[in-house]
Amino acid sequence: MGVFFYCGRHEILDENENVDRKKLKEIVFENKDKLKKFKPFKAMAEDTDYYDRVKTKKVSLIKWIFQALSCKCLYITNLRDMKPVYSKIDNIIKNKIKK
Repeated sequence: MGVFFYCGRHEILDENENVDRKKLKEIVFENKDKLKKFKPFKAMAEDTDYYDRVKTKKVSLIKWIFQALSCKCLYITNLRDMKPVYSKIDNIIKNKIKK
């Protein structure tokens, strides 16, 4: 679907409305050098990473905090949208009450 959206559906269909693989290949690979390259970035799923690395003492808490602060993408914590954080806290509380 992404290819159809990108290049326009009419450009890759033949006269019988079938995908012309040769046209598709040309459209996808002709501008390969011009494609924007993504810069690598650090990402962290804070809750699972914390339990996997800090609780098992693979990494100290202070080192983990610095690593979390250096990440460009955090999957739960976002100052603009705190709902995932509140949801995580709510789930922790509910699980503690059930026990």
